[in-house]
Amino acid sequence: MVTHRRVERYFTVSAYALLIIAIAIAIVAYLVSPLRDPSFVPQSANAGATVSWLRPERYWIIGLNTLAITLATNTTVLRWLKWRTRRAIAPTNRGRLGMLFRVLTMCGLWLVIFYGTWVVSMYFLLWQYILD
Repeated sequence: MVTHRRVERYFTVSAYALLIIAIAIAIVAYLVSPLRDPSFVPQSANAGATVSWLRPERYWIIGLNTLAITLATNTTVLRWLKWRTRRAIAPTNRGRLGMLFRVLTMCGLWLVIFYGTWVVSMYFLLWQYILD
């Protein structure tokens, strides 16, 4: 039987793994950026990765979307599990309205984390001239 602590630990470890993956993607984007090429001139329509198989922009955008979705979902589920643990220790009787408020809060948290991650990542790739 899977315990609550084991599930919470799994989501914590996977959140750290996602952060390490995000840092690795940022390092790869930095290394394949055309800014490392001395002959690169900004605003000359020759942006994109210097490695041919990383050149299509859709790969970078799909990767950003996947990373943002998984990071936001993981963080939201981890927060939900922590809320459930706290609720089990000190139960409250708020009824359906309290549960609706909690669900809306979790949806709002997911949206904030998703859009925050996506915008920061997109800005970084634009800054490195990976995306046009």
